[in-house]
Amino acid sequence: MYIEDGMTETQGSGAGSTLSDDVRRALLELVEKGFAGAQHLRALAAGGPAQLVSKGELLALLDARIGTEGLAVTAGTLTNLAVINQIYGFAIGDLLQELTRSTTALVLRDEDPTAKVAQIAGAQFVILHGTTDPERVAATVRRLQQACNAVALNPHSRSIVPRVAMVSLTVPHDDGLDAAEVLKILGYSQLRSRPSHLAPIFLGRDVDHTRWRASLRQRELKASRITDALRRGAVEIHFQPVVELTSRSLYNVEVLARIRTDDGLMTATEFIDSVYQLGEIVELDSQVFHRLGEVASKIAGVTGHLFVNVSPVSLLSSDFRDLMSRTMESLRAEGLGTVVVLELTEQAIVEHLDIIQELHHRHKVKFAVDDFGTGYSSIKTVSDLAVSKVISHLKLDGSLVRELGSSREAYKVVLAIANLARSLDLKVVAEHVESEAILDRLQTIGVELGQGRLFDMPLPLPGLVREYRDRPSTPAPVGFERPELAAIVPYLDRAFTAFYERLLSSEHFASFFRDHEQIADLVQRQRASFIASMTEPDGALRERYLALGRLHHQLGVPFPSFEAGAEILNEELLGVLAHAVDHGPHIYRASQFFKRVKNLLARGYLDALAVREEPELLAALDVVSGALAAARAPRLDWVRELLVAVRLDRYRDAPRPEQALESAVERVAERLGPLVLPHLRPSIIQTFRDLHVDADSLAHFLAEQQYAAVVLLYRQLHDRVMSLCRLLPPTLPRG
Repeated sequence: MYIEDGMTETQGSGAGSTLSDDVRRALLELVEKGFAGAQHLRALAAGGPAQLVSKGELLALLDARIGTEGLAVTAGTLTNLAVINQIYGFAIGDLLQELTRSTTALVLRDEDPTAKVAQIAGAQFVILHGTTDPERVAATVRRLQQACNAVALNPHSRSIVPRVAMVSLTVPHDDGLDAAEVLKILGYSQLRSRPSHLAPIFLGRDVDHTRWRASLRQRELKASRITDALRRGAVEIHFQPVVELTSRSLYNVEVLARIRTDDGLMTATEFIDSVYQLGEIVELDSQVFHRLGEVASKIAGVTGHLFVNVSPVSLLSSDFRDLMSRTMESLRAEGLGTVVVLELTEQAIVEHLDIIQELHHRHKVKFAVDDFGTGYSSIKTVSDLAVSKVISHLKLDGSLVRELGSSREAYKVVLAIANLARSLDLKVVAEHVESEAILDRLQTIGVELGQGRLFDMPLPLPGLVREYRDRPSTPAPVGFERPELAAIVPYLDRAFTAFYERLLSSEHFASFFRDHEQIADLVQRQRASFIASMTEPDGALRERYLALGRLHHQLGVPFPSFEAGAEILNEELLGVLAHAVDHGPHIYRASQFFKRVKNLLARGYLDALAVREEPELLAALDVVSGALAAARAPRLDWVRELLVAVRLDRYRDAPRPEQALESAVERVAERLGPLVLPHLRPSIIQTFRDLHVDADSLAHFLAEQQYAAVVLLYRQLHDRVMSLCRLLPPTLPRG
């Protein structure tokens, strides 16, 4: 009560005080905790913080002190100010800054009465200590940091605690610095040492200020060169080949930004941090896409696949998204459209899910998770995006790849990532493949794609065209490369037994099995069938698994259950091999073989599905097309051709939409909308949109011969057509 009474005598109800009520209450708590005396608080409330000076005044004091007696300075940063502003608003953020300034002044009245404080910019302030004694300075700074982090604002019953990080620097009087350079060194030291609110950092007299000053000037010069180059549009693009590891044939290329300065070409590692700090990342990404649009026809002569790095900051810009959309259209015109993959880090994908899903839906953009394995990500998020085909690739972080030759831990991590990717039908790309030893390890694990010095360095466009224009891209697989039978046979009983035991415990499959005795019989039959298949000609082997896929459809096994069963068998076979076979290539060949077998099983299932459902589907499609034709809206003839292509497996001739999605939807809404009942109109237009998207996706996966995805999309397309057929009236007046 003594403190409250004393404050009341000084302030009354707050009239005449230089402190806001919220800050005053927080400072009272500070006095009660023993960080300052009540008399100092009364003086502070009455006259304001005498230690607080302007930035100009502080610079003048610094200049006066440097050449005579040296000085000790401390930089403080309110590290959570930006978050507080975002969550609670700028008014609360201003209160937090007032509390920090007042706390600083209050503690300095006790610990260092002649010290001066100036707010430098936003969340940052600088203290010029009244002494250069390192022990006194250290004691003051520790006390000050403890005090700043010991109190809380409580506006509107919300507790908000400042988090202040501090760096302290001692400058001798003969160091030759001026005040501006002292502040730059303080800022640089904060950037390098990254202090936290938990403990201050002290940089003593042994700091090489000359070296730091030179580093600062280098940073300034580099920042100036980067900014000037971006203003001049001096961004260039180079291309690093990504190869298929077993054949070393070209799979795609990664587009890499370079900045041309007077001193030569800067690589991304030299400029990317500065570009982010300067706020120029959207400009950089925009110039990369401008360059891509300019050279689209030349790139198309080399590859149909591109990886492009992009910042999430750029994806949030509507201007950049418009530019990206235009560039994608020019790339599509050259045959590059469906396989442009944007690379984002794990963190960016987790933090920007909405914009990523929108870009995928509206522009058919696919994404790769860059530097996978060292950032943070949600496996569920990655899984969901993989299932919805938003993500197509995982790119292994280069540091993991480099450690493969020497670290068992890195090997285990990469193996786990490769297994995860296989289960999600994602491709893995290893970056920084620099030696044959690392390549051998990657092939042992089953990683299919890679890039790095071992294959080729990033090339300018003329070099890429010269080196790769006449090289074949990754060829379609010819024949089945079988795993060595002798390496597998001893473990087949164990694998098939585990397979059927897992099926028996599954509600999807339990009804197909009577008991464990039947399973023992099935294990022997499957073992014999599998061994026989290993010696069959490719044609017979292909037909065996196609027939097995057709049989499962005829038995009424739901495709998700059928696919899950195939995956279980794949897991069990690879699992026993991983523990039993020392030579890695056996595992890799086996994984590739089983992957192709799974695809054949899906193709067989699709054959039976198309034979059964195509007649009904085509009849319903005729009704829908007739209604659309009557209204002079876009017909769906290309979808009919697509269904025929599915049944005949014409994957090279899969038809694509004759009209862009949005223009087709707009045309349907315009022509069909007035002719149907108002309450049905939104459902009809949305179903037409979904049908268009599903059919286009189906055409893409058919062209890629990814039959599991085709089966699921075929079923989905069937439901869309039947739904549209029900929604549309049997006859429509002519539009």
